[in-house]
Amino acid sequence: MSRELFGGAISMYIPPSFEDVSNVRDVPDNQEVFADLNTDQSIIVEILQFVHQASNEDAARYHFESVANDNDAEDYSTIHQITQLTPQEVPSLPPDTQIYFCTGKQSVAKFNETDPDAPKSSSRQTSQVENVQIGF
Repeated sequence: MSRELFGGAISMYIPPSFEDVSNVRDVPDNQEVFADLNTDQSIIVEILQFVHQASNEDAARYHFESVANDNDAEDYSTIHQITQLTPQEVPSLPPDTQIYFCTGKQSVAKFNETDPDAPKSSSRQTSQVENVQIGF
């Protein structure tokens, strides 16, 4: 189902099983967060700062590593692949849009637990960062 994000500034497909997290807790203004309680999956759309003096590929890496840092997982994080999407793969965006897709694994402690090494508290998750830079 297509959902409006950021007050209707953009829209994107979000599977119907994903609920808007802002209905149950505060979400920062620069984020839209959706969760599927049946699968323990989430979708987070976040408006991030432009990374000056970095290639778009490096910006995708920077933001992936920033997520790892925010999750206290920088020592437990591995990037598997960074690929550039072509205009044909995203035909609804302007042709000068630069999109890099970064995927990797992170081990993070869930539910504010503090030890990502502990077997009961850690969760191995796939993190995907899509860095979209729209030309201005």
